[in-house]
Amino acid sequence: MASKIYTKRGDAGETYLRGNRVSKDSLRVIAIGEIDELSSVIGLCKSEGDELDLIQKDLFAIGTLLSSNKEIKLGSRIKELERGVDAYSEKLPKLDNFILPKGCLHVARAVCRRAERAVVSLSKEEPVPGEVLAYLNRLSDFLFTLARYSNNLKGLKEEVWK
Repeated sequence: MASKIYTKRGDAGETYLRGNRVSKDSLRVIAIGEIDELSSVIGLCKSEGDELDLIQKDLFAIGTLLSSNKEIKLGSRIKELERGVDAYSEKLPKLDNFILPKGCLHVARAVCRRAERAVVSLSKEEPVPGEVLAYLNRLSDFLFTLARYSNNLKGLKEEVWK
């Protein structure tokens, strides 16, 4: 028999986290939800690049860290994102203006920024490893650059915002 997905324990607006019942609108639960949404949007964009599989795994690790205090190391992944930004940027025209977003990777970038804001809010109330904030910041840069690169490969002209 398949297990049931519902428990009815969350019907009163609380969830079980770190061994305690917490409100579903706590900053920690909101931050975890934003990371989960970002992973889902990345899943929609997977046709845009192989790097996205590893990014989804990183986001699950971050969600686990935020929900359980499990330690994870993100330093090498942050460096890989930086190398990716640099490599893709070298293949793109210089950008001197804001551009209008096109495509699912720009949606992922915007959701990443929202997740970053939620984690920043959480970090003001509870400890959050600095690597998590650095990772999310670098990830949004990476997604922006990958969006530009992907659009360029497809022949989509960047539209400058004036």
